[in-house]
Amino acid sequence: MAISDQLRDLTTRTQSELSRASNYYRHTKMSWRLVQRLVAEGRTIGIENRDTGNKTDGPSLAGLAQGYVTGYLAESVFQHYVTLFEDYTSGLIGAWLTAHPKGIVGLNADENDEKSKNAERAVPLSFIIDNPDRESILRAVVDRELDHLKYRSLAASFD
Repeated sequence: MAISDQLRDLTTRTQSELSRASNYYRHTKMSWRLVQRLVAEGRTIGIENRDTGNKTDGPSLAGLAQGYVTGYLAESVFQHYVTLFEDYTSGLIGAWLTAHPKGIVGLNADENDEKSKNAERAVPLSFIIDNPDRESILRAVVDRELDHLKYRSLAASFD
């Protein structure tokens, strides 16, 4: 697949996930606001957690709602956004390195060691034996490099 098609697919998938996460946040927030409104109207509601046996009445739920929305919900959606950014960045770098594999040379070298920056990266024999063709060997090498990049700073990864 051409790099332009790969990037288009990656972007489409990421945008779709961002939309799903935004909908999840909005729907969950509105659900908690509905609970607060029902309690304010005097309706009797409650939730029982069957796993713990904990029963929570309407007024208690209404009190928990704000903390749940601004705490757990906001944090979990933010973490999901960060994960999507990391996945997108990894996919972008992976597509680029697959299309332009010469960029792999010295990719994860020590930043302070010019010799290692310019050194060829050895490909383990197992990569060659375990993969049937050039494309799958290259994909295995790119995946290995991406795994190394996960543990570096974002600035170092882009360098």
